[in-house]
Amino acid sequence: MAILPTGSPGFPGGVEVRIRQPWGQLTIDATPSREAIGLKDPSVFAEEAGAAGKQALLGYIAKSAAETDQWLRIENPGDPAVAIGKSFLDNRASEVTLTSTKLPIIHYTRQSPDLQWVLTSGGTPIGRLIDRMA
Repeated sequence: MAILPTGSPGFPGGVEVRIRQPWGQLTIDATPSREAIGLKDPSVFAEEAGAAGKQALLGYIAKSAAETDQWLRIENPGDPAVAIGKSFLDNRASEVTLTSTKLPIIHYTRQSPDLQWVLTSGGTPIGRLIDRMA
């Protein structure tokens, strides 16, 4: 296609460049960030909660068995209720754990611009009509 400048002899119009920039595609995967603050997929959450519950139950059974043994040992001097109470206060978790959050995964795919070279018909009434139809 030959590019004709506006107002060439024999053609009263010229060439117009029409540029259209399509939107790119932005994808944000926030799964790592959500998991870091405890928001998880329901199936993962249920599995982890079940495992934590099982561990808590086993720990409670072991602690109850140890306390029962303390109550049944009459040969030890002192009050077993005081000893059990002190061990409860000593075993409380008093730590604060700070962790960093993971960043989301961001991916952007850009689209190439769409260039169209359009022959224009100039400023005549028929030319403007042709331009609208193109």
